[in-house]
Amino acid sequence: MSRVVLTGAAGFLGSNLVHALTMRGHLVVGVDDLSSGRLKNLEGLSKPLAFEFIEKDVVDGKWIDAVGSPVDLVVHLAAKKIPRYGGALDTLNTNYFGAVNALGLAMKHGCKCVLASTSDVYGMNPDLPFSEETSRLVIGSSKSPRWSYAVSKLFEEHMALAYQDEFKFPVTLLRFFGAYGPRQQLSWLGGPPPVFIEK
Repeated sequence: MSRVVLTGAAGFLGSNLVHALTMRGHLVVGVDDLSSGRLKNLEGLSKPLAFEFIEKDVVDGKWIDAVGSPVDLVVHLAAKKIPRYGGALDTLNTNYFGAVNALGLAMKHGCKCVLASTSDVYGMNPDLPFSEETSRLVIGSSKSPRWSYAVSKLFEEHMALAYQDEFKFPVTLLRFFGAYGPRQQLSWLGGPPPVFIEK
């Protein structure tokens, strides 16, 4: 049995992972500020006593002390997405400071850290299929706030690997290409929900 700290626990991917980990006998400490996640996603846990929830913003490092000990694994899923309706600064700050805090927690406990990245880091590269080792990362103009998400996640990747080299704890990076399933919020989180017009 491991004690896992999971950021973004009330979101789509995070809540599904909370359910899976507690079902398998692990203890999970979930961290989420509920800015886009929902407590409803964490209802119906098969082993509710195996889960502890901390309502904190990952940017605020105070959640690190609230986690306590031991920590066997840190999974960092919390992030701000592509800012389609403004908010590039929020995306950059959340993704940078959130990753710094998650990596700092893993460093403090000497445990593995798993960080969520994105296929957006490939940018406008048209050459399919992509390769983590050889594909070019073709990012668009810095005048388009759309790229703040990709750049912040790419920076997270570099930072995670630098922490691994410097502080000698293992990191795993996951580049998600999209996901679909239970507890998914069907509206775009970067702005107002879409409007459908019936003819």
